[in-house]
Amino acid sequence: PAPVRARLASLHAVHDADVLAPDLPERLAGLIGGHPRPVVIAEGLLSYFDLAPRQRVLAAVAEALRRVGGGAMVCDLHTAAAQAEVGWAAHALRTAIRGLTRRRRALDPFEDLAAVQQAFARAGFDDAREALPQAYVDAQPRLARLRSPAHVIVARVGPMALGALS
Repeated sequence: PAPVRARLASLHAVHDADVLAPDLPERLAGLIGGHPRPVVIAEGLLSYFDLAPRQRVLAAVAEALRRVGGGAMVCDLHTAAAQAEVGWAAHALRTAIRGLTRRRRALDPFEDLAAVQQAFARAGFDDAREALPQAYVDAQPRLARLRSPAHVIVARVGPMALGALS
């Protein structure tokens, strides 16, 4: 409905940016500043970078959020542990991505969730945690069947810290 779309338009914006540019913290802070609860969503982005550039992106987002008084980042990340749990599906996904992107490595994973937490802490986030599908099964029953090598991570900077990654 039009009223819902109008309300969402005032709350949601999509911007393109060179996430490896040195001025990302300033540019991002300029885009999200003035919003009461800024959230940066990096869906399907970070796993395509090697660990060092990925860490730079996380640090830039944390710095931008800190500059505007806090906020959150939501992203999906892969861990080697989760890829091992879903086995063939993760292998098929990596193979397809490698073919499409011509990368030698696809979805360079963190070792485990502890490594994810360490990366967010090093980047300057106050808290990071995994958003588990089971927490949303009542609203979205199809999530009960979800098997994925990806973890949805919610990380925060500022006064609304969430607690440890679980």
